[in-house]
Amino acid sequence: MSIYGGLAGVGEAGPQSIITINRGRADGIEVGHVLAVYARGGTVRDRSQPKSSKNALLHLPDERAGLVFVFRVFDRVSYALVMHVTRPIAPLDVVQTP
Repeated sequence: MSIYGGLAGVGEAGPQSIITINRGRADGIEVGHVLAVYARGGTVRDRSQPKSSKNALLHLPDERAGLVFVFRVFDRVSYALVMHVTRPIAPLDVVQTP
């Protein structure tokens, strides 16, 4: 996912912003679909494990950031309007079915 205006311009999107999704008609996206945007979960160190342990890093779950409405679809790319957010949407956030 990317934001209209690119990284050089605005680095976040809010309500009524337009985003680009790198999926399109070939992937089953259609005009009118409502998709959820998820912020990637971070990684934290488990302090109960030794630093050298393979299980010392924990991956946090993705956090839902908002909803988008798909209004234009091409074969490999789609455009969507941000309808609702709970936190700013950033480039490279994940878009998937709610």
